[in-house]
Amino acid sequence: MKVNITCQDTTGMAFRTVLNGVFEILKTGDVIHPDTATADVVLCMTKSELVPLYNEQQLFLLIAVGPQGNLPRNVVDFPLFGNWLDLTIAQLNLWRIQSQKNPQREVSVFVKTGEENVPQDTSSALRILVIDDKPNNLALALTLLGGRHYVTLASGYGEGLGLIDTKKYDVVLCDCQMPVHSDASSSLATRAIELAPVPCGPLLMFHATKKGAHFAIVTAANHHLDWTASLFGSLREPQTVNGKTVLFIGDERKKWDRALEKLLASV
Repeated sequence: MKVNITCQDTTGMAFRTVLNGVFEILKTGDVIHPDTATADVVLCMTKSELVPLYNEQQLFLLIAVGPQGNLPRNVVDFPLFGNWLDLTIAQLNLWRIQSQKNPQREVSVFVKTGEENVPQDTSSALRILVIDDKPNNLALALTLLGGRHYVTLASGYGEGLGLIDTKKYDVVLCDCQMPVHSDASSSLATRAIELAPVPCGPLLMFHATKKGAHFAIVTAANHHLDWTASLFGSLREPQTVNGKTVLFIGDERKKWDRALEKLLASV
């Protein structure tokens, strides 16, 4: 098992010393790993460190003063002044078992967000904003839409909201559930911030339609298993908000081009 420690100060050095000692005693092959992206467990000191690194594939240990409120299942909250001997063989073995459950992690591609991609053919091009927290989904959107339209990618709710407020788009295609990595969470107490995905995407319909864009939620969530998708299932027929068309589309393969076709056919 590979453990990465993000903290580089004396506290981080202390954690490295303790864990190296534990690993040496256990003789299980566990190591302190230098690369955050390929580690099995990532140790963070604050939520501000955790938020940009968080994903559903890795395990995270959050070392902080006091309880941290709502956290995803793959984030363990450990008190800064707790007994480090509590990092027992049982806990380490639990991490090891969990890290081995999903050995084939999704490899994320790099996508550039916030900038407009110009199509080869601009004759009938629309200005489209695609908002999704998963880089692979954004890359797919650019592949499917970028040849015919001006496409801007946004990495989640916060960036999407900023672009909607400052730019002009004909269409906004948005994921349903995303972590709120933005100033939208600044009104919450730190302990209340939920890092797991929340159904914040639909809220952007009010901002987008007010600025003159047609809007569609495009979610891969299974409406039989996901309560948010189930609730929005009755909105498969076009709705009108601020004089613009709004549509809810369930597509487990995230076919953004088909979603655009459905939305434009409803306008």
